[in-house]
Amino acid sequence: MSWNGGKDATVVLHVVRLSIHIYMNKLHLQEENHNHNNNNNNNNVNTNEHFQQILAITFIEKDLFDEAIDFTNEIVNKYNLKMIVLNGENGIKDGLIEFYEYTNNNIKSIFLGSRSCDPNIKNIYFTPSDSDKGWPEFMRVNPIIDWDYKNIWSFLCNCNISYCSLYDKGYTSIGSKLNTVKNKSLLQNDGTYLPAYKLNDFNSERSNRIEKN
Repeated sequence: MSWNGGKDATVVLHVVRLSIHIYMNKLHLQEENHNHNNNNNNNNVNTNEHFQQILAITFIEKDLFDEAIDFTNEIVNKYNLKMIVLNGENGIKDGLIEFYEYTNNNIKSIFLGSRSCDPNIKNIYFTPSDSDKGWPEFMRVNPIIDWDYKNIWSFLCNCNISYCSLYDKGYTSIGSKLNTVKNKSLLQNDGTYLPAYKLNDFNSERSNRIEKN
């Protein structure tokens, strides 16, 4: 699972957790029904141990926000995840090649926080990697590919899920300090900024990201 502490990655993390919880409880219920004549009083299903088997991969680059790093580590510690830190200085492709060498090519799929409104993203839930272009061979799993900005914040706010504090300071999309500023659409007359979930123009979600020349 790709984990960088951003809002989309946060949603995916909890969607995966919820999916595991529902699936494991369904299996447990089926087992109970099958063995209803047995004296088994163990009704607890520990889904956390199954969630902890998922590797969380993150890319370290220069000039990342301290708040983003702190939140990333906070969630890893909270859910006792095994996080693999990769060098992102040379790009995601080289980082993933390093990751696959570490795991002996034993990873079949990666959960991503991609959405169809992101640059260069196809509106497909499952997409194979471009192994013919030198990428490691794996399946991209995009569980929130058809979610929009409102869906993301409705999920986080209505479910009372913690998120990176930068989103309460006027940031709507988070990269590094070199390519991310506060979103002017959230600027108030007194010079303060509204939180990200107050953004009305969803098309301006990434307008606070500075394009590379």
